Amino acid sequence: MKILFVCTGNTCRSSLAESIAKEVMPNHQFESRGIFAVNNQGVSNYVEDLVEEHHLAETTLSQQFTEADLKADIILTMSYSHKELIEAHFGLQNHVFTLHEYVKEAGEVIDPYGGTKEMYVHTYEELVSLILKLKDIIC
Repeated sequence: MKILFVCTGNTCRSSLAESIAKEVMPNHQFESRGIFAVNNQGVSNYVEDLVEEHHLAETTLSQQFTEADLKADIILTMSYSHKELIEAHFGLQNHVFTLHEYVKEAGEVIDPYGGTKEMYVHTYEELVSLILKLKDIIC
């Protein structure tokens, strides 16, 4: 099963979600993209720090979401606006959800970009919780 995480720039939330998910569920394929990503950019410094501190899977360079990405089995966005943008550009999709929506929770993963280390730690902790719930659903 291929699961794609999507955020804005693919340098914070979706990259971190991909790294966490690869560690938690090594038998599934995970990738990440950004709606407005500039291709081949590295992750933010705080994400890099968190990946190292928690011994997570290495992050990949940023990639912009394209029509080819619709082939993923499940597409999980970090916010409603990401889901809406995918549907506005590619039509309604029955396999696109916000991450919160998929695990039956309300809310969105707030973008820590440009924020403090504490904001990134909060995002990391939220993503770990959501991805453990995702594991319970798909495994």
